[in-house]
Amino acid sequence: MAEELELTRDLLMEAGGWKEMKAAREMHRSGLVMEAGYEGGVLRGVVRIGGKPRRVRMEVLSPAHMENKCSCRAAQREGRVCAHAIAVGLEVIEPAAAASEGGGEREKEGPEDRWPRVTEEAVEGARAVRCRVMLPLRVQPSWERGQLMVGIGVSEDGEGEALLNTFGKDRVLFVGERDATLLQTLKRLFPGEAPGVMTLGRAGFLTLLEGLAGHPRVHFGKREAAVVSWRAARPALRVKGHRVTVEWPPEAIPLVDGGRAWVSAGRAFHPVAPGLPEAWRDLPGPGLTLNAAEAGGVLRALGEWFEVDEAALAGLPQPAVPRVEVRLEGSLNHLEGP
Repeated sequence: MAEELELTRDLLMEAGGWKEMKAAREMHRSGLVMEAGYEGGVLRGVVRIGGKPRRVRMEVLSPAHMENKCSCRAAQREGRVCAHAIAVGLEVIEPAAAASEGGGEREKEGPEDRWPRVTEEAVEGARAVRCRVMLPLRVQPSWERGQLMVGIGVSEDGEGEALLNTFGKDRVLFVGERDATLLQTLKRLFPGEAPGVMTLGRAGFLTLLEGLAGHPRVHFGKREAAVVSWRAARPALRVKGHRVTVEWPPEAIPLVDGGRAWVSAGRAFHPVAPGLPEAWRDLPGPGLTLNAAEAGGVLRALGEWFEVDEAALAGLPQPAVPRVEVRLEGSLNHLEGP
């Protein structure tokens, strides 16, 4: 029988990619994983999808070979490792609140939920709406203060725009995929009541950017269009002695907090090093200190996320290599061992 692979975040990231991992993290943090287990190389669980519990099963045969049996489209039609399977894996690695004794649902203590119901299906009573996000006009000073003001506007067909917090729990909002992801992210940040205009700290703002990637209606203030991209930026690395840091372009605004990093340049936001292993998470911030023996290998591996100059590799401190010289006196015609 093949040895069971250890289930890790890095393994799941490699299997599904950053986009699926991001969606999986949202599901896991929102408590949508109801059951999870991993035994004999088989990942099993139950995830609430579209309000209904669905079983997920995936065989982890090798780091490059996983057979996903989830019923979602990504697994059935495209054969991909989907966010549902990754979310189950995350629950195995880091269990959330314990299940209640009654029906397996998670007991959550918190404020009353006054959010409107959100659906991606045209159900009875739902109103088709579109969301728009208004970011700070000047990101850098807001980031430096740790106070970033963001507004969420909602427009219905044939009507003007209103703030999200004007929609109460009696409303049903029919939204597209990107708006659904945005609203799920906002609900995690503000579980009791939908926000209208809010002030976010640095960590909250980075969480919002993760939920905004690919969203078509993002602006600085009310007018200037902004782009929150899926495509990761690849800044260069600077090597000085044993110290390695990120060399940010002059026009870039690095947004780094708690091991997560984005960069703002012009009108666009890009993630930096998504999926970077935990051991290297300090690199976008204070940087890393490497010993001479490992520096070359680590920098070459970091080339997956950053631009690494070959000249920098050549200039690295090298571990000392002893020189051994043997001198033999006399003739070699007759040698005897001990």
